[in-house]
Formats: sequence, structure tokens, C-alpha cells
Amino acid sequence: MVHDCSFRYCIDVITSFVFGLQAETLRNPQSIFRQMATKQNKPNIFTAVVKEVCPQLINILNISSIDASVEKFFISLVRESIRLKEESTQVHYQDLIALMLKLKNRNSPNRQDDALGEQNHGASNFHDIFKGMFSNDSQHNLGS
Repeated sequence: MVHDCSFRYCIDVITSFVFGLQAETLRNPQSIFRQMATKQNKPNIFTAVVKEVCPQLINILNISSIDASVEKFFISLVRESIRLKEESTQVHYQDLIALMLKLKNRNSPNRQDDALGEQNHGASNFHDIFKGMFSNDSQHNLGS
């Protein structure tokens, strides 16, 4: 019970920080953000064994530790968030994506093929989200 509440609170905080969205997983346990985080947190025995026994195989076989549907969801979310923030001139967002866009525009205001493209934003934010969730999850499991 406490672990679940802590996990949902962590999702709410990270989602607000990265995307500027209110996931409200504490109020709505069936939130899409919680579903995706739970799906990603399910252990994949095959991947875990390969990582331990022969980590080089992960790259050789192109095995991803990120579920494809979860990755697709967050990449789509980042793309939509970037689109809305770039189109909006009236609202000033205060989240990680808005900060990254501000830095990108400051460094290369007229370049369309900037190194910080949507896929890189997505990968970076996706990594940050799950890094935070896994670190929160592992801290609670140590105390159990």
C-alpha cells in the first residue's frame, strides 16, 4: 500500500517536472502514466539474464530493455508536448521540455536540423523518467 502510493506520487512528480502535465495517479490509479510505468517495471527475465551473463549480446542482438509500446507512448507524448509548446506564444511553460526547447532555440534559433531533435528529447526524457522511478522503486524494495 505504502509502496504503491509512493510509486504513484513519484510518477506524478516526474510527469509534472518533465512534461508539465498533471498525471494525477494518486487520484486515478488507472492513469495511462501509471499503466505505462507499471508495464515498464515488469521484469523481463530473458533480458535480465542476458545482461548478467553476456551484456555484449544486448547490443549485438539489438535487445531493448524498454517495452516497445511504452517507448512509443512516451515518444509520442514528447512530440506532442514539443509541438504544443512551440505553437503556443501566450503560455509560458515551466518544465524540462520547455527548458530544453528554450536552450535549443537560444543556441540555434534558425536551424531545423538541430541535434536536439524530437527523438533525442524523447529518449532523454524517457530515460530520466524511468531512472527516477526505478531508483524510487529500488529504495522501497530495500526497506521491505
